[in-house]
Amino acid sequence: MLPDEDDPPAERFMDETLPDAPQHDRILAGDLITTTQSCVGKQFSTTPRSNEEIQIYADALADMLCAYLCKLQRRHGKNDRQKS
Repeated sequence: MLPDEDDPPAERFMDETLPDAPQHDRILAGDLITTTQSCVGKQFSTTPRSNEEIQIYADALADMLCAYLCKLQRRHGKNDRQKS
């Protein structure tokens, strides 16, 4: 299924990232990622942080979310196309 330009960005991203996954799995993944980013951002922003600390946390969160997406890609038969 090709992404529709009228779809929300998170939905389009999930369609492109997990094209072989059932729609309900893509919706769940998008919701989990969006909710995680929102909650972490809200909690994280309550304390002043240095630029270095912000970068460390951002990198760690990105690694965690990428690992989740890679696991879903493997589960649904899509090979990991990007290697770090």
